[in-house]
Amino acid sequence: MKNSGVEWIGQMPSDWDVISFWLAIERMATGLNPRDNFELSKSDPFFYVTIRNFKNGSLFLDDKCDRISLQAFDIIQQRSQLQKGDILFASISESGNAYVIEETPENWNINESVFTIRVNKNRFYEKYFYYHLINTGYYSDLRMDATGSTFQSIKQNKLRLSKVIMPSLAEQHRIADFLDHVCAEIDAVIASTKATIEEYKALKQSIITEAVTKGIRGDRPMKDSGIDWIGEVPIDREIIKIKYITDISRGLFNHRPRNDERYYGGKYPFIQTGDIARAGKYITNYSQTLNELGISVSKQFPKGTMAMTSAANIGDVAILGFDAYFPDSVVGFTPKKGLLENYIYYLFCSMKEMFVRTAV
Repeated sequence: MKNSGVEWIGQMPSDWDVISFWLAIERMATGLNPRDNFELSKSDPFFYVTIRNFKNGSLFLDDKCDRISLQAFDIIQQRSQLQKGDILFASISESGNAYVIEETPENWNINESVFTIRVNKNRFYEKYFYYHLINTGYYSDLRMDATGSTFQSIKQNKLRLSKVIMPSLAEQHRIADFLDHVCAEIDAVIASTKATIEEYKALKQSIITEAVTKGIRGDRPMKDSGIDWIGEVPIDREIIKIKYITDISRGLFNHRPRNDERYYGGKYPFIQTGDIARAGKYITNYSQTLNELGISVSKQFPKGTMAMTSAANIGDVAILGFDAYFPDSVVGFTPKKGLLENYIYYLFCSMKEMFVRTAV
């Protein structure tokens, strides 16, 4: 082994090399978000690939034609120029997510949140390069300078200047084949485990909903609540609007572009939708901060505020464990005096499915 000279790599086999990313590729580009409003579409359907299409090394495409102008379509095609073996790499993600194109695509539109990468095939096997891109150490290093409010984006220049590990081509093929086999076995176990987890999540949700809407004291006289998702409630229960039991206030971050780095990196916690999704009941950690300039275009919420996501993972809720700032993708609810914070939390948990169903 030898010292690689790169902190996140550490030691590596003595016959391997470390080279700059830009020496490892032939081409890199981002897609384009069409911005005009003309309702002129191509006659053939095409796929609009965004970060939402990625999932564990696979790509899920909606079989539909997005309606954009012919001019915008022509620009997109010039920017994309995708080929078999090209790698799509999500620039906005909390963990490395990529996909190797297995067949030459037709009518694919890649949006701005996705890098298209074509490796130098004299130096790299694209499947090995794919695994390198999603390696935790490498991706964490890329994200150190990521910026954004609702979503944090990897800087293209950071990617170009990053370091990549280069074994021999033969070794790259062996590594990729090994990982294909092992990862397929692990994915099968994960899929089975996830099915069980989802069953328990559904059970938990049903218990919360039942307790919140029906109580826990056994049989009693019931009445129709007049609300579909609630159904019947105990006869002594009152149905009122949320605004009468909480003070509601939406988060704020009114500067554009959102990823302007001048507003970040200070001492003030800036809660993201992912922080709420990962939190459990209480928000105790955060992934982004604002500086003095950042808080001038945002809004502070006190400890104890009920934080709910209104974008991305809609309807997730957690209780804020410290004073923090919210973007406009998070809504804050403060229980009115005399109401129990814990009960309001579980009430909101029971309403998640309704929030998702009615989201627009």
